[in-house]
Amino acid sequence: MKRFRIFLLLAILVSFSLDISGQNKTITLNTKEFSPADKAELDKAEEMYLEANYLAALPIYQQLNESFPEEYYIMYRLGMCYLKKQDAYEKAVQYLKPVAENRPNSADVKFYLGVAYHLTYKFDEAITMFNEYLAQDIIKSQRPVTEQFIQYCKNAKELVANPLDVSITNIGAPINTEAAEYVPVVSSDEQVMVFTYMGRKSKGGFEDVFSSEKKKNGEWAAPTPLGENINGFDHDACIALSPDGQTLFIYKDTRDKKGEIYYSTINGRDWDTPKPLLGEVNTNHWEGSASISTDGKTLFFTSDKPDGLGGRDIYKATLINDSIWGNIENLGPTINTRYNDDAPFFHPDGRTLVFSSEGHNSMGGYDIFHAQLQKDGTWSAPINIGFPINSPDRDTYYVLSADGKTGYFSSGRPGGNGLQDIYTAIPGLEGYKPTIALLKGKITLDNVPAEAEIIITYKNNNTTHSKLGSNSITGEYLTTLPVSKEYEIAYQLKNTNFSLLKGDSVIFETIAIADVDTFVEVNINVPFYTKEFMKTVPVVIDTIPTPPVVVVDYGNKQLEGLIFKVQIAAYNFPNNYKYSRLKGLGNVEKNILDDKITRFTIGGEFKTLNEAKTHKDKVVAKGQTDAFVTAIYKG
Repeated sequence: MKRFRIFLLLAILVSFSLDISGQNKTITLNTKEFSPADKAELDKAEEMYLEANYLAALPIYQQLNESFPEEYYIMYRLGMCYLKKQDAYEKAVQYLKPVAENRPNSADVKFYLGVAYHLTYKFDEAITMFNEYLAQDIIKSQRPVTEQFIQYCKNAKELVANPLDVSITNIGAPINTEAAEYVPVVSSDEQVMVFTYMGRKSKGGFEDVFSSEKKKNGEWAAPTPLGENINGFDHDACIALSPDGQTLFIYKDTRDKKGEIYYSTINGRDWDTPKPLLGEVNTNHWEGSASISTDGKTLFFTSDKPDGLGGRDIYKATLINDSIWGNIENLGPTINTRYNDDAPFFHPDGRTLVFSSEGHNSMGGYDIFHAQLQKDGTWSAPINIGFPINSPDRDTYYVLSADGKTGYFSSGRPGGNGLQDIYTAIPGLEGYKPTIALLKGKITLDNVPAEAEIIITYKNNNTTHSKLGSNSITGEYLTTLPVSKEYEIAYQLKNTNFSLLKGDSVIFETIAIADVDTFVEVNINVPFYTKEFMKTVPVVIDTIPTPPVVVVDYGNKQLEGLIFKVQIAAYNFPNNYKYSRLKGLGNVEKNILDDKITRFTIGGEFKTLNEAKTHKDKVVAKGQTDAFVTAIYKG
């Protein structure tokens, strides 16, 4: 997305001399020694510079500096261009330092040299330079900005002195290139990454959205643009992916709008044309970051509307019906500051908010912070995620994997492939263990992937937790669920004539997720079958002979590693088996062995044969006359 340009410089081009003016004295360039070709190149560079096209102007100034190495004007311009090149801040110091030494009162050069020192981790030198600048006759508005930079340096010294034990890795090619890749969003199972790209492959030279899928060997496949539905000739940037991976939130900056949040839903492998969020989220002001809760009912977003606490603030909205967002609330002064606060990411655990801020104890520009949502609805005090994830530069758009083990973020730090690269940080958040369950699986119809609607409800009160769907091409679905809950999940095929189905048109599964203190994964594959398909496939049922009579003395013996279970059925097509008549005899477990036949057991594990036989007799009395006891020794 577009970046704020904090400092604007004015250049005045005249026929024989050129001046750079800040609040202080000008830097004059005498062009009498310039050839017509030199003047033409200078004009070209100045035009690019004034249009904020600094990196295009840089090589021209570099060439002029080689021809006229004593010209402080050219040095100053070079230093300012290198301040915009994130992998070459040292060169900004190289060119601004002689200007500050020889033209100390010119064009606010001490301020910008202080910025260059700050970005290159020379915090003491930066503080000295900022204090010298404050001693000059500067405009009033620059004073609080400079004082804030001094505080950044003090914060940075403390954070750098206490680094995190974290492994930061550039994810490399084919995702990272010599261009800019940033704002990564990752699916809950970390198999899909969507990110923003700006470079020679982008449409119209602006931001575009690309995606990549993880291959079986764990590497990322070559990224591809999301297509013309998503990428136009203006700024199109991804900002969030729903927990089920089916809805993508996009920032669009057009000629008509300052910046709005759109959403697109996936249909197979194609994304629909984005639509603006309905309701009260988008305004006449800038809205450009978002994150949605796992139940799809709360949206966190950023806006610079004037009723906030600072420049940009983080807000939340509530889903009023299926598509309207309202009840807008500012997250308040615990999260938002008088500076810019942006890039919210609300973790699927329903408690952890990660965001970026220029306030709090940032070490420079935006830093990444995290806070916890308390039981009373308030937020804990934000904590700086720490160095070396944070740097003196701009650090934003940090997202955590569902298991909390990995953080994904973009940075322009030295050593990268291009202007901005995507990195991982392990661990994603120091000391953090999310307590959630990842639910995933595959829906099939006659063994072919199928699209289905999935509704998850809380078992205790029958209220809806969330609605999602399986992908129409792959049949796959995923979402995240809070632990210590019991859920009923309803699966219903879409675009299907239910009268053709064998068995129920809606399949229900009940899962109880224990009160664990870690991340768990639950896989549920749901097969549907048509009547015609079932005619072509023979049903295979296990036939086990009646066990021989066992001497009672042995029936009460226990052996380490030996357990008994009561098996009640075995099917190729488990949906055909109904066991409601056995209610009250314990949980029914399903176990699929290598032969792909699903075995059903009831009542759990028994330590002795007689205990299992007693339970088997109860099952038989309920009508399951072919139930039998099976023994399992050490697995």
